Amino acid sequence: EKLAHHAFCGEIWDKAVNCLKEAGDTALSRSSFRNAVLHFERALEALRHLPESSVNLTRGIDLRFDARNALFLLNEFKRGFEYLEEAKEIAKTLNDHQRLGKLFTWMTAYWNLMGKSEQAVIAGKQALEHTVGPRNIESNIVAHYFLGIAYNNLGQFELSIAELKKALSLIPKDRKFDLFGTTGILSVLCKIWLIRGLAQVGHFSET
Repeated sequence: EKLAHHAFCGEIWDKAVNCLKEAGDTALSRSSFRNAVLHFERALEALRHLPESSVNLTRGIDLRFDARNALFLLNEFKRGFEYLEEAKEIAKTLNDHQRLGKLFTWMTAYWNLMGKSEQAVIAGKQALEHTVGPRNIESNIVAHYFLGIAYNNLGQFELSIAELKKALSLIPKDRKFDLFGTTGILSVLCKIWLIRGLAQVGHFSET
């Protein structure tokens, strides 16, 4: 934090971005979410003083992701979503499918939380379009999971079941206890929603 402060005040912008990013990560690991947000936002402020190269634009996307994640833990969902909207425009400019897939996945989660399931389905489908290939498998798994929730909330249980089964089928056996960036063990969360859907359509033998 001290290095970040001195670099920022001394207008050593590149070093300030790096140090503030590290300070934010440290605060996040210590569950100091408010401080984490402050560090990430200050890093973005420092980044604005640097040239708009593809590298710096990508750094800006990742810092917005970091800020969103910390804000999510503070239940400040709308503010976190605004960072995703900013990141989306930059990622589109860079044609960065990996990051677009990740942010559309988080947008799906946001719309689910807001009770806007139709928008969640749209975002979920967009996430799947950008998460093809082994490099994006984690985001792809989570996208299927959140899309399954959206369909369940809309009462489209067969579609929900299909998405959740797809998510479960993609989780490697040695990672069945992983969170994949969510708030719980993803395989367990998928099964909880899957049971709900199966019960709704009367497939009790599968529950």
